[in-house]
Amino acid sequence: MTLRNALQRSSRARRGFTLVEILIVVVILGVLAAIVVTSFGGVDLEARSSAAQSDLKHMQTQVMLEAQANGGGFPDEISNDMLTEWFGRVRPHPFSTGETPLGVETDESGDSSMTHPAEKLIAEDSFGWWYNPTNGVIRSRVPDQGADEVNLDLYRLVNITSIGNLADVE
Repeated sequence: MTLRNALQRSSRARRGFTLVEILIVVVILGVLAAIVVTSFGGVDLEARSSAAQSDLKHMQTQVMLEAQANGGGFPDEISNDMLTEWFGRVRPHPFSTGETPLGVETDESGDSSMTHPAEKLIAEDSFGWWYNPTNGVIRSRVPDQGADEVNLDLYRLVNITSIGNLADVE
């Protein structure tokens, strides 16, 4: 038997992958997938925070424009018709769930010193946005992150504020 025949015979006998080779590839792919998932894990929250910030700034600008057009008086409420005019449609809040109503909750306390809602977390039946018509302030509620300090940090980030705790309303 020549060397050529021996090489041809060994290449014909070894046409597939061994179980060990397949397992090594699967383990490598698993490690790569774990790295990718952990590195992109917080991207969704960051994207929603950024979207809420952007929408909030847009609504604040529109409220100020409405106040200028009305001689300084803020709108009594932010209706779904106004949101449609401003955004082209009534958009869901970036943090909303299927149970979150569309639109903006108007504070009816009449307290012009109130610059934050009493409830800063989105509940299943609460609006994601809060508006005080006496001073034109709009705030975004945030979803519960499981810890008060994390909730407070997210609320501060989205609303660009420095309130001391979740109970602050001024």
